[in-house]
Amino acid sequence: MGKGFLDYDAVTTNDLLRTVKENKDRFPLDSDLNEFSEKLLPNSVISREINKIKDATSNNKGYFLNVESLKDAYPTANEGSKAYVGNSYPYMIYLFQGGGWINSGQAGGDDTFNAGDFYTKLQIDQQREVINGEISRVENGANYEVLEYEINIATTRLKVDEKNRKGGYMITYNPGTGWIKEQYIGLSVTNEEWIKDENWKPEILNDSIQAIAENAQKQADLASKNANMAMTQANYANEQANNAKNAALGVTSEVLKTMPVGTMLMSAKGNIFGEEWIESGSFIINEFEEIAIKEAQTYASYGVFSDDNVTFVVLDTKMFYSKDGYLWNECNIKFNNEDSLSVVSVCQFSNNIYYAIGFSFSRFALIKSEDGGVNWSELEYPFGEDPIMYLVRSGVYLYAIGNNVCYYISGYEDVWTKEETGATLDFSLTSSSVIPYKKSSDIGIILITGNNVYSRKSFRDNSWEQKANFTSTNSDNINYLYCSYSEKLGCFLIATIERNSVGGGSIAKLYKSEDLESWDDITHTLPDGEINYIGGNINADGVFVLYTANEYLYSNDLVNWISGENPSINNSRLCSNNKNIFVISIKGILYKSDNPIFSPEIPYGYVKIK
Repeated sequence: MGKGFLDYDAVTTNDLLRTVKENKDRFPLDSDLNEFSEKLLPNSVISREINKIKDATSNNKGYFLNVESLKDAYPTANEGSKAYVGNSYPYMIYLFQGGGWINSGQAGGDDTFNAGDFYTKLQIDQQREVINGEISRVENGANYEVLEYEINIATTRLKVDEKNRKGGYMITYNPGTGWIKEQYIGLSVTNEEWIKDENWKPEILNDSIQAIAENAQKQADLASKNANMAMTQANYANEQANNAKNAALGVTSEVLKTMPVGTMLMSAKGNIFGEEWIESGSFIINEFEEIAIKEAQTYASYGVFSDDNVTFVVLDTKMFYSKDGYLWNECNIKFNNEDSLSVVSVCQFSNNIYYAIGFSFSRFALIKSEDGGVNWSELEYPFGEDPIMYLVRSGVYLYAIGNNVCYYISGYEDVWTKEETGATLDFSLTSSSVIPYKKSSDIGIILITGNNVYSRKSFRDNSWEQKANFTSTNSDNINYLYCSYSEKLGCFLIATIERNSVGGGSIAKLYKSEDLESWDDITHTLPDGEINYIGGNINADGVFVLYTANEYLYSNDLVNWISGENPSINNSRLCSNNKNIFVISIKGILYKSDNPIFSPEIPYGYVKIK
């Protein structure tokens, strides 16, 4: 069925008006367009044009026995048009997209209601604009216009729309001294020529004011009648659209629930989808939940590690695992000699295989899990006398990094290969950091120690290269150093606390680099506050998160920062995956939050967030 409201196709309307112009001797200037069939155009022509208009303004093209008959009838159509193809119900639904008809893979038809056959508010507004334009064109097509006098004669003449200007055009206006009627006798209709007195033939109308007023009133009445008719049709279409919306809401409410988070839909009627949807262009920060894992007390060793499958929390010599962030169980770790060590680094290698480094004041240990982090057993320590503090996966390699050394192993071999990094690490974990990164074709590792930066491109060579220092501050005065990388923004980020060796105290610093060769101090983009930690590239939107002494700060462009609550002010550790942010406090309390949600702004767009 056709839409609830139709509008003339612009090309068809122009053809009709052009015909009137070319045969103006046969049409009085005040002729009504309904007289066309009597004066010039046969009913068959008008009927055919109306059918074209209906086809052009309907999204539903009807039923066809096969695709060939559909393409023959509609070789082209509006983007998003649909048609039903087949011999019997259910029919295959074809959509016109990208310049051709494609099978949507869905079936239907013969239903009693099709919401796509009704106009949205945006379409209704567009139809109203077109109708008002057509009314104006019909009114102005009489080669005559009564103008309201404004400022001076030249300004009044320029009120005639440029598309209506032509030789012989007549205007009437009253500058306050009586009515004046003018006819344009010039050739050019540019603004410069249109205002010249010599291009106008004037006539004083003191004796015909009443006639002019009556004619103007007739024109106004006609315009009002046409406008009322257009408004009636628009209101009807609006009513149909509301009915369609209400029906669609009832039909699709269950469907909306099944759509995944991140789905975007469009609505010119505002948010008709429910509380689980937000307007595009929004930055939504989620609150933190407090989750108890063990009794609250001060722990000497604590940390949190997470990937997209499992999250681990370390509290002294115990480690706990969870797949959803709510249900936590203690890991079963078997160290040799039955001694107890604290885990300092955890890394997923492949599927359910995880490696971790255990540490005590007497030794280091390498442990492995092959069941997703539930059960762990100690391996023979493959790193000799070298203490290892970081496990990092980059590409197909697992790296174990210590003081001036790096060991790596791939998924295709069991032998660890040793190489020197040239980097002296501070194992106090307050001024060293290691992160993997992926930048264009490079898949590598960045190692930060003091104010030095080292890089290794894992797939191209096995050499470590020292990059530009990010600050001139002496390395002994740098603390709380953390580094992260955003693949979306293509830049590295370093946050520091730099102590003032002369006047005392410390200052927070934030540095950014795209190539590790030049660094920009972007501290000025931050609100005041001491930076304790920074984590990066939390989700696909590239949102950075850092916390100060008073609040959490979020940014997806490193220029604008959004403030959020700080669940644990001091002595906290933070990590994140593609779903959540986790913060563990020195008291052993875990805080969990869904990742912040940011969506690009799209007109009438709404994004599902729950």
